[in-house]
Order: sequence, then structure tokens, then C-alpha cells
Amino acid sequence: MHKLRTILIAAAAAGALIATGAVAASLDSLVIHGDAAKKIHEKYALSIDTAKKMSAACVAFAKQKNVAVSVAIMDPFGEMIYFERMDGQGKLNTSTAILKAKTALVTRASTHLVMNNVLQGNVSDFRAGYWNGEFANKGGLPIIAEDQFLGAIGVGGSNVDEECAQAALEAVVGPQPPLVQNLPRRPTAANGG
Repeated sequence: MHKLRTILIAAAAAGALIATGAVAASLDSLVIHGDAAKKIHEKYALSIDTAKKMSAACVAFAKQKNVAVSVAIMDPFGEMIYFERMDGQGKLNTSTAILKAKTALVTRASTHLVMNNVLQGNVSDFRAGYWNGEFANKGGLPIIAEDQFLGAIGVGGSNVDEECAQAALEAVVGPQPPLVQNLPRRPTAANGG
């Protein structure tokens, strides 16, 4: 009886995870295989199909929010895997998507952390950008599955860039850490403090 109860509880828990969509994708389902992997000697290269699914999920999220976005998805070495821009996106929007993806690659973390560090006065925009190659704006997230860094996604062009990137990762990779919270700008002599 105890064994049956344990099995029923486990089945109910698995069903609840599936019903909420909170199931993590396996690393194997996200990366390239066979001859393509052998050719580049890379076991954990994000597949083009995975990148397209991420972009599609982000675009669907943007449409729900009635905004347009540009989406850049890069491999761990900074090479573009996939790029998509919705109609009405200009040069600034496409450039920021790419910069956010590159920043998430450099930091292997949310670009929101870089933005918060600038706002708190821990680093200047100039130092973050010029010396570290970081773009201090939210909208870039690392792509991580089963503790393996697979690249980064950067979204530009809207007021929900970070949420769009998060929705894309949750739809394709599975549950993600919560988004970084906004920190206020620390008053300094330059901004009236």
C-alpha cells in the first residue's frame, strides 16, 4: 500500500509539472548531434532549431504585449546562431539586442546585474562598456541547461526585453531563475546627491 501511495504521489507531482509547463528540457534536446557536432568538435553547441524556437517564443511574447523586438542568440564564443527582428525595428534596436547578448556572454549572467552595478555606482558606464565590453541595460540572459553554458539571448526594442528573453528561455529550456530586481540609482554629486 505504501509503495502504491508513493507511486501515485510521484505521478501526481510529475503531472502537475507537465501541466504547468515547468519541465526542464534535456540538454541533449537543445544541442546539435552527429556529423554537425563532430565537424566542429563541440558537444554542447546550441542547435539552430533550438535558437529558432527561442526566438519564436520571444516574438510571440512581444506580440502579446503589443510591442516589437529584435532577438539575438549567440553561442558561447560570441558567434551569432540566430537573429530575428520584427517589423518596425531600427538600427538602435537591433544593435542593443546584439550588445545585450554579448554582455550576457561576457558576464555569464543577466545584463540587469551590469545595469544595477552602474546605477549603484559600483562601476561607471564607461568602465563597464569600454573596458569590459558590457552593455548596462536589461534584456540579455545566459542560456544554461543542466549546468552547461550554451550561449546567450539578447532582446532589444521594447520595454519588456528582459521579460521577453525570460519567456523564450522558459518556453524552450524550462524553468529559469527569477529575474533580477531593479535597484535605484545611488545619489552622487553628479546626479544631485
